[in-house]
This record gives sequence, C-alpha cells and structure tokens, in this order.
Amino acid sequence: MNEQLTPFVDLRSTHDQLRSELDGVWKACVDGSGFIGGAAVERFEQDWAAFCGTTHAIGVANGTDALEIALGALGVGAGDDVVVPANTFVATAEAVANVGARPVFADVDPETLLITADTQERWASTLKVSRQVSIF
Repeated sequence: MNEQLTPFVDLRSTHDQLRSELDGVWKACVDGSGFIGGAAVERFEQDWAAFCGTTHAIGVANGTDALEIALGALGVGAGDDVVVPANTFVATAEAVANVGARPVFADVDPETLLITADTQERWASTLKVSRQVSIF
C-alpha cells in the first residue's frame, strides 16, 4: 500500500529558507565548542530579553526545564494541585510531578481546546496553579 502522508511539521522547508544562516551558526558553535552556555547563549539571552522588553532572560535546555523553573519560582511543590489540560503534551504534567506537586487533568472547551474558568471551578479550593497550554 502506497499512501501519501501529510507531514506533521515540515522542518526541511523552514531550514532550507535559513540554510546559510544555520550553517554559519552551527560552524561557529562547533569551532568554538560552545555547546552549553558560552557566547552564543549569552547573546540569545540578551536578544530574547530585549525582544520581550525585559532586562533578563535565561536559556534552558528544554520546555520541561522551563516549566519546572516557573513552577518552582511560584513556590509550587509537595501537596499542591496544578490543573493541566487533558489534551496537553506529557511534559506539562511531568514538570508538575517533578516539583512534587500533583497534576490534575481538566477537560477543555471543545471550541477553544483550552481550560476555562468553569472547568477549573471544581478544584478552586485546592488549586495552587493552573498551567495553561496552547499546542495548536
């Protein structure tokens, strides 16, 4: 059976548009052996902070780390409930569990595919954080 599949994400076409810039950045990274931290990360953090209109930004390894840091900054930990959408990627709930809190899965609005205030109402008495996620 020969099926024509629609690609979920077509990174090749995006990469092709940026090929020379990506190759140059990759070469500089390899030549300088700056894979973790270093000048490229510092430059990214400065540029991102400026783009966001703030004075500081911190580059992290991945989205899970970013979520864990945000939860920790909010004081979320053992004994806390964090409402997460039932249709989220596993890392959303994983980050909650990694800080010792309990992920509580909530149904989403069928039109927006997001958690609503009505959805969260049943956990209002124990809710520490509601983690909104948009994956669409």
